[in-house]
Amino acid sequence: MKVVLNPGVYENMHFSEYLMIDAVNFSSLKHIDISPLKYQYEKNNAQEDKSFFQLGRAVHTAILEPEKLAEEVIVYDLTKTKRGAKWEEFKELNAGKNILTVAEYEQMKEMSKVAGKYNLGKGKSEVTMVWMDPILEKLCKCRIDWLGEKFFTDLKTTASDTVQKFNSDFAKYKYHAQMAFYQRGIFKTTGELLPCNLIVSQKNSPYDCFRMNVGEEVIRQGTILIEEMLNRLKNCCESNNFFGLGEKIHEVILPSWAVADEDEVELIIGGEKVTF
Repeated sequence: MKVVLNPGVYENMHFSEYLMIDAVNFSSLKHIDISPLKYQYEKNNAQEDKSFFQLGRAVHTAILEPEKLAEEVIVYDLTKTKRGAKWEEFKELNAGKNILTVAEYEQMKEMSKVAGKYNLGKGKSEVTMVWMDPILEKLCKCRIDWLGEKFFTDLKTTASDTVQKFNSDFAKYKYHAQMAFYQRGIFKTTGELLPCNLIVSQKNSPYDCFRMNVGEEVIRQGTILIEEMLNRLKNCCESNNFFGLGEKIHEVILPSWAVADEDEVELIIGGEKVTF
């Protein structure tokens, strides 16, 4: 059952409690950029808690809240994979915990060991923000990985092995919109407009880790996208029309690699020059 909370800042809230708050979050909002139908489907259907989600949360706990690791993370060592009767029984007995295989737990330890070298400074981890958004006129929520006094930090895990590849992923997954949404939540609840940075932890050997600054222009671009999403959702809610991609006829647009070179080509055909 969903819970309605008053706008404000909530500390020491378990992730399972956060999920129960009846408010729009970025994880659901981002789907309206595909279509309102996709948004409505994702909102009404709980996402499967896949292994990479559990690993990601475990890494967050190990780096940001290491004192809670033993309480929230448990190792499954009865079989090598998460399949079969033994796994189903173990999963049921440990509902609500992040369950990792032995290999995943070792991966988490290596990732957190490297990423843990960064000093985040004074702040608080996993802080929940709830606010009444002025565009949507509905409650929104977000969960800040690390809320510092002068900035906020988001922890990302990645399979990208270079900064350049992660930059591409950053745009692909609309992380700029996500960070703008988080900054919006902080401002609406605290009145502070905090800058953002990232800690990026690689999921593969040698489990390298790096920090990135999310500049003002990146946040501005993210804010444009967020406001477009919020306005679109508001219109859909008011009209009660969550349409899909079939609402209009789309144009076929060729990717650049499929477009022919338009330079003139001169050929000799039957002894005569022909220009194309």
